[in-house]
Amino acid sequence: MSSKLDIFFLLVFIGCFVAFYNTRDGKMYAGIVQSVADKGGLRRRSRTTADNMGESNGEDDEEMGDENGGSEASEEEDYKEREVEMDATTKELLGIQKRLEEQLREDQDQQLVLNAELDYLRNRFKNGVMDVIKEQIKKEQFIDESPEGLKESEDFENELIAHMQTWTSTVDDVNRIAGGGRLETDSAELLKLAEDHVHWENRELKLMLKDVKLRTTETITGKMEDSPLWISEAERNNDKNEEKSSKKNDQKSAANVTNSKMYNTIRKTENKVMNYNAGSSDKKQVAVILGEKGYINRDFAVYNSVFTKNKFQIIKKKLNPATNEAHMSTKQMSSDSWTVVICLALNTDHCFTSAGMGSTSRSQRINRLQGLRAVLWDKHNFCNTLQQGVQGDPRFTDFTFLCWHFPKHYPEAKEYAKEHPDESFIVKPLTMGGGMGISVVDGEKGLAKVRKHTHLVQTYLANPHLINNRKWDMRTYVLLTSTHPLRVYFYHRGIVRFASKEYDPNAKKGGKKSQFLTNTSVNKHYTKKGNVTEITWSFANLKDYFDKDWEMNKDKPDTKSISYEELLHRIERAISIVFLSAEQEWKRYYDGRRGPLNPEVKYCSNCYQIMGVDLIVDANNHARVIEVNGQPSMALSKDSKDHYSVTKYSMINDYVKMIFNPIKVAKILEDDLSSLDNQELVSSLKQSDMEYLLDYRREKEYQGGWRSVYPNDRHEDLHSQFLDLHKVTQQRRRVHDILMALEKKGFANSDESGDEDSATTTTVTTK
Repeated sequence: MSSKLDIFFLLVFIGCFVAFYNTRDGKMYAGIVQSVADKGGLRRRSRTTADNMGESNGEDDEEMGDENGGSEASEEEDYKEREVEMDATTKELLGIQKRLEEQLREDQDQQLVLNAELDYLRNRFKNGVMDVIKEQIKKEQFIDESPEGLKESEDFENELIAHMQTWTSTVDDVNRIAGGGRLETDSAELLKLAEDHVHWENRELKLMLKDVKLRTTETITGKMEDSPLWISEAERNNDKNEEKSSKKNDQKSAANVTNSKMYNTIRKTENKVMNYNAGSSDKKQVAVILGEKGYINRDFAVYNSVFTKNKFQIIKKKLNPATNEAHMSTKQMSSDSWTVVICLALNTDHCFTSAGMGSTSRSQRINRLQGLRAVLWDKHNFCNTLQQGVQGDPRFTDFTFLCWHFPKHYPEAKEYAKEHPDESFIVKPLTMGGGMGISVVDGEKGLAKVRKHTHLVQTYLANPHLINNRKWDMRTYVLLTSTHPLRVYFYHRGIVRFASKEYDPNAKKGGKKSQFLTNTSVNKHYTKKGNVTEITWSFANLKDYFDKDWEMNKDKPDTKSISYEELLHRIERAISIVFLSAEQEWKRYYDGRRGPLNPEVKYCSNCYQIMGVDLIVDANNHARVIEVNGQPSMALSKDSKDHYSVTKYSMINDYVKMIFNPIKVAKILEDDLSSLDNQELVSSLKQSDMEYLLDYRREKEYQGGWRSVYPNDRHEDLHSQFLDLHKVTQQRRRVHDILMALEKKGFANSDESGDEDSATTTTVTTK
């Protein structure tokens, strides 16, 4: 006992020392240490092993973590709960120490990046922006060397000079920030400002070059997208009128020519640009599985079974004994010897680098989305993304919960609590999962008690929909196959999770954890031998419940009952708003980090990721998203044939069949597009749009149990309103309109019946 106590206080000392060494973040770390010190009974703490993955909020609440809510007046269970709380605090402290060390290294790296970006920006203008652009244009043969061509080039140069005047003021701003303003600005904010300026300047250069290309090349339909700069506005309007007249006079002939050129472009994109070779008989499909030891051990069985069944060769990377990680180098990532990389870890850098991700070919797939933590996975970033996305608009606010990042946003939360005195709040630590460290506080006084701690605070749902007087929520599985434009699905099977004790709506602070938490890692301790099937349902069970309730109550006046299918539509709407919000944030994430020093940051068209998205339903049967988990547990229950295991197996199997569908769809897509009424809209598509639509069409050929969240014409009004709120680009809106037209035509609709009973149960081996 004495040695454990010594270890604990040694860790406290190390954490305090590192925290106050970094004076910039001293207040935040002091608050963290204070939150640890506020918890009593630390002398009975025990140290868990390094393989217990409770050091991050990526820990899945189905299989990891341990909490006890206590039973009625049981001292033994209260003691157990206290022990678990102490274990959680120790793990939290160890995690803090590790993150502090990482933060110090990141701060140093960020300063180097800042200095390099500033030097690059100055040198760009010192060497002459005009010379750089001219050389690049000549290199790509965009300038006509004839007298007329040189005159046109000179006009273009004059336009660039006008832009340079704006850029010069940008450089002055950056120099000012890098100089005397440094002491008045937080270093992180300074870095962000500098990155923004550099990105803006770099983006403008690309836009100007792109403008030149557009004026000298054809679109996918073979028609000039715009007239050159030196043609007058009147001449442009005349050209447009002539084009419209020509279309009316010979519509059929024009359509045939357009469709022929479109098909050729689509086919070339599929064969050459995308280099599509999935399902090729002369090349073995290879799945490489790597990551952190604990997560590989947890999830390997189901991935190995499913990919082997689908005729993939499995390569399980060897662990580095020093780090307990299996990693791929950039050279290995750039090799064409593999088809898909399966990263099983909390952070992508435990599997490969961002440069490695950028070195892959278009036909290879990676089960990781760059920036997921910065956009959705980390709790405070999830909160920020929703605030930026929803923007307080009442059309979208009811799909999730209000949230605040403490202590930064405590004043806003306090003001809200004053205006809503009967409101309760759920408090979650940022770095833990599995229900650990979660509490409920009541009103403004409750918030004041946690105001100095680093937490995520959300409004607490006081009126949940109850089944058998117990609170429940849903773990849904969401597959994201494109971040921008968005393409996202959710699986028709899922897991319904119940609290083990009856809910008490009048209980202070939510009552016992076994009453207000639905995490299986908490409630499995109240089952026989920890059998999770006793506290979970399949979606088939939920369907029976809702449909029976609907049949009994649908004719009653003012009924709140809904059918199961209507519930699924509400789930789709809630998930879609979260991920449309994420699309806007992902665009900012990629655009803000793309630059001369990190050109590998890009929209990863060959990346995808499965996420666990938790939702809860209120008494009015409205579904709300609680949070997003980027590494949901794929661990199976003790019985590999029960709904808990079969849900995960069938979900992985259907995503493999959809993502790696070998069919070529260029001709199918061409037929779909050529049948749309608005051919002018189709003719505006760019090559990147065609790549997106090819993937979209291929995925639709086999969806299995995956239901489309976006695009989905059932929710067109909601999605259009959201895109209008964010004033998306004209090209993004065109893609949206084409997707809605395709969905309405029914070309892309697959069987989404989601019949639970139709799925085949397959035993998953654990070798």
